[in-house]
Amino acid sequence: MYQIRSYQEATTLDEAVKLLSGNDSARIIAGGTDVLIKTRERKRGYIDRDLVGIMRIHDLKGVRIDNEGTIFIGATTTFTEVENSHLVKQYLGSLSFACCWHCRWTTGKECRYYWWQCLQRAYLWRQCINSLCI
Repeated sequence: MYQIRSYQEATTLDEAVKLLSGNDSARIIAGGTDVLIKTRERKRGYIDRDLVGIMRIHDLKGVRIDNEGTIFIGATTTFTEVENSHLVKQYLGSLSFACCWHCRWTTGKECRYYWWQCLQRAYLWRQCINSLCI
């Protein structure tokens, strides 16, 4: 049913880089729903892959601000976590609103999708991101 060579779960960024380095068949997976569906359907580029999970990498989770004022949204941060982040609400209110709107509109409840998964799927997202770019 699933034609996957291997699955390894990285716990640090260094470990993920090592697992991906020199392996052209490796694909990053965060949760896996989309990748597993495409593998099951035997979509080109998803068969006979080595999968590297990143969900346990703490550095990729959450919303932070650095000393220079740059806001970092981790790759495994969910829409709901972005929406509820005090940093996003304070500095990127339209992004918080877009997360809220997208989740409630598509699911009718809190959203567990990762914030980047639907970034280009909704018009409001594009409007929000465009308004933040200089």
